[in-house]
Amino acid sequence: MIKKNKCFKRKWWIGIIVGVILASIVVGCVPKGGNVVLSINGVDVEEDEWAMFLQQEKALTVSYFYNTYGAEYSGDFWEKQFEQEMPIEVARTHAMDKLLRVKIEQMIAIEYGALDTMVYSKIKKLFEKEEHIYGVEELSTFQKYMLFHSKIVLKTKEAFKSQESEIDIEKLKQEYKKEYETNFVSRDNMKILQVKIDGREYIQNEKIQELIDRVIYDLQEGITIKSLEEKYKEAGLVTHIKEYGEHESKDESASDIDQKLKEEGYKLEENEMSLPLWIEDQVYILVSLEREEGEEKAFEDVRVAIEDSLYEEDFESMVLEKIEKAQIKIYDKEYNQVTIK
Repeated sequence: MIKKNKCFKRKWWIGIIVGVILASIVVGCVPKGGNVVLSINGVDVEEDEWAMFLQQEKALTVSYFYNTYGAEYSGDFWEKQFEQEMPIEVARTHAMDKLLRVKIEQMIAIEYGALDTMVYSKIKKLFEKEEHIYGVEELSTFQKYMLFHSKIVLKTKEAFKSQESEIDIEKLKQEYKKEYETNFVSRDNMKILQVKIDGREYIQNEKIQELIDRVIYDLQEGITIKSLEEKYKEAGLVTHIKEYGEHESKDESASDIDQKLKEEGYKLEENEMSLPLWIEDQVYILVSLEREEGEEKAFEDVRVAIEDSLYEEDFESMVLEKIEKAQIKIYDKEYNQVTIK
């Protein structure tokens, strides 16, 4: 019998920071022209880009209001008030959080020479040009956009690291001592079953939460992987077996999603199952099949990892500071005309 992870709290979205935007927001402005709906630090965001981010909130928002208020999805759903919340406003808030971080990271990428434009139409041409390289023709436009963006962020971090001062060895040793028990006794060897459901497709013909509940029930009852895939094939369900630790494959093209799934997997004990994880427009359920205790790591073995971690912290601090100081102008009429389909 598979146990549910009691420590895990349901999250709307994992990946880019979601929360209250600290940036300064001005509404009611008049756009310069074209189909601009808002601007961030003076950089225009056009309708297509904003609509794409907003559309990604459909499944999450529908699921949230169903679980919180028992709300059924219907024609007037988006503009209907549920206590102090309205679906379209909740969706816009979360979409803005994600868009803001992406645009700030693009600004930083330009500063460090990893990108030369923030114009969506030009970025779209760039990631469409790379489709044949990465084999992503079957992904949605948003998924292609975020895959391209994650690669740009990695390039930016490399440039950021190369321009920063070298970290003092005493600071590295202090960090090693501080983090020894949690990070430098090597991570356990794990085998994780990843179950992915394409919420983007299935939400159209059935409540996604009901589907998730049925999949979880079948997993708890010990259904085989082959039977699970066959039973939910039409729902877009696929499975992967991932190994972490000593036998982990070093995939240089691993995305932020892969890393998030890995970290969530490490929260599980053997034979334990996570609650559903919403990442973009996909739902993931993780099952820990095996877990073996790791070994100790010496300072020299992890020195580079410590350096990378400290540079990562500095980079993240820079991003958050720029998010907090961002100036957002919303062109009310154009902004409110963009809806979820």
